[in-house]
Amino acid sequence: LCHRLRAEHDAVLVGIGTVLRDDPELTVRLRTGRNPLRVVLDSRLRIPSGSRLVRSAGEAPLLIATVSEDREASLALDGLGARVWRFEADGAGRVPLRALFRRLAEDGRLSLLVEGGPTVHTAVLREGLADRVAVGIAPRILGGANAPAWTRDLGRARLDEAIGVESLVVRRVGRDLWIEGALAPGRDV
Repeated sequence: LCHRLRAEHDAVLVGIGTVLRDDPELTVRLRTGRNPLRVVLDSRLRIPSGSRLVRSAGEAPLLIATVSEDREASLALDGLGARVWRFEADGAGRVPLRALFRRLAEDGRLSLLVEGGPTVHTAVLREGLADRVAVGIAPRILGGANAPAWTRDLGRARLDEAIGVESLVVRRVGRDLWIEGALAPGRDV
């Protein structure tokens, strides 16, 4: 299902945390289809040159979005086949998502799959930049202060503050459930 979603989008976005933790490739493999532009949010240009993303930059396009002024690191990544876009930092010292999304649209990348981890998901939701969500649920229960979650603190602890999801499609994929839907209007975080 992940490969289908990648093939249906112009670009796929992850944060540097996902890259450092999982070393993903983010290509379309289990089906036919074109590879999307792979976009990494990497404020300080920490992406390893030996990562699967960088090593495969010649076969599948790779873009690093950064606020770093490290010209040497930027040129090294460029020499390995990655494009590097530099932005002025937002108030938190990170890549400003609205500016990145605008530039992606100007580059012809009109559909973006945000596949990244909880920090990226939370930032995209907080900025009101998502119009749909797709979530996989495995038949396992985790809990704990450091348990994985797909978002961080959205500042919405009560049900009456929840971001609504409409036009739900729920299906079984093997033992897992896959839920997709449109974010409801008036969802500002």
